[in-house]
Amino acid sequence: MLRILLLFFLLVNNSLQAKPIDPIVVTEQTLQINGEQRFFFAFETGDEMVLDLSMLKGKLVKEFEILVYKGSTKYRGLKIEGLKRKKIRVFERAIYEFRIKSGGSKQVYFKIERIPHSNARIDFDTYVEWRTITDTIRRNYSEKTTTVYDTSYVAKYRKVLQKTALEVIELANQEERVHARTNLMNDNINRLTFNLPPSIRKELVEQEVVGWAYWIGVGQEGTENYNKELKQFLKMFAVKVVAKKNMLAALALGTYAVVLNPPKGENIQYQLFVKRGDKVAELASGDVTSAFGRETQALEGKIQLNLTNDNFLNGLNVRFKIAAVLERKIYRMEGYQVRKIKALQLKDIKGRVFLRAREVPVINAW
Repeated sequence: MLRILLLFFLLVNNSLQAKPIDPIVVTEQTLQINGEQRFFFAFETGDEMVLDLSMLKGKLVKEFEILVYKGSTKYRGLKIEGLKRKKIRVFERAIYEFRIKSGGSKQVYFKIERIPHSNARIDFDTYVEWRTITDTIRRNYSEKTTTVYDTSYVAKYRKVLQKTALEVIELANQEERVHARTNLMNDNINRLTFNLPPSIRKELVEQEVVGWAYWIGVGQEGTENYNKELKQFLKMFAVKVVAKKNMLAALALGTYAVVLNPPKGENIQYQLFVKRGDKVAELASGDVTSAFGRETQALEGKIQLNLTNDNFLNGLNVRFKIAAVLERKIYRMEGYQVRKIKALQLKDIKGRVFLRAREVPVINAW
């Protein structure tokens, strides 16, 4: 029997707890509106607003809006003819502003109810208390601007040429035996290759070939022609320092030109090329006993010299020289300062402070 009574009381208790909460009237008014009417009420988190609006005079209101005070719009409707039990869920405790814009002289019945989310919040006070607060406002009546200039110095560095030096690089100084056409054991063409010094580009060092020159001579006649030319060169530049008294270097730099005519004697056919990558350029060719030449354009890559003997019976001793002039530049880093001037605006502002009172709504439950 005791168990049956206990079960009965539990069922009655659950039934009472499951009973829905009746709506609580927040405001119910008949409004005469000609323009805009605003109301402020507080709602608790979880509340449900229930709205009723009907026209007693006129067909519709121009606009009806609900806003979180100093926040976003919760609901907005245009050209409202009426609202019947319109429900809006409240997600945060706040003051809500209700705006009705009539769009002319209208008479409106307006009612707001709230359904609390639990019995514990039935007594939440929706009344909004208006409190007066004072704002401090500054109003400027005079402003004077003065321009001053701030000077500063920024340290920077630049590359400065410290010295330039010329160096003579001997690429070839040798004698070749070029065999006759009828020589059964050896070819009558000699092919020789020499590398030009590479260009270098580093932070503080640069070097490049600025020119190179050559001489080709056959037998005793060719050698004597070279020596006579060298004698003329040394006589002409006895006082001046010209590339360490190197005749080919002077030819390469263009400070000396050959003055003697080529001699008579055995001839050699020659061809001179410069190969750079896949490109091959022919620079000079001839059938000579002695020959000089200079080059200032093709300055990188490999020099190829072809010597051809068209003599049927006699082999030839061919001597040749090649010299390149290398220019090397040495730099240093030099510090310096750059002046920067910055304009600064200084403002002298005069004003007055005013106190302004205004009313703000406050929730009583806080």
